[in-house]
Amino acid sequence: MLEYDYLENFTGDRRAIAVTLRNFASGLSGKLQNGDIVSVYVADYGDKKETLSPIELKYVEVLAVTLVN
Repeated sequence: MLEYDYLENFTGDRRAIAVTLRNFASGLSGKLQNGDIVSVYVADYGDKKETLSPIELKYVEVLAVTLVN
């Protein structure tokens, strides 16, 4: 089993992104688990420093979670 075998099934119609949180509080939630469905918000975007939730980033499945101390 490869460490990143969950990425092997991507066929070009889906994307994978990595998200790093500075701390758990900045994630506004409890513990993420594989298979969770989340929405990703973009903070301080553009000249107006808006917080947005683009439609492409709603209902995003968590593929893997890594805890780094």
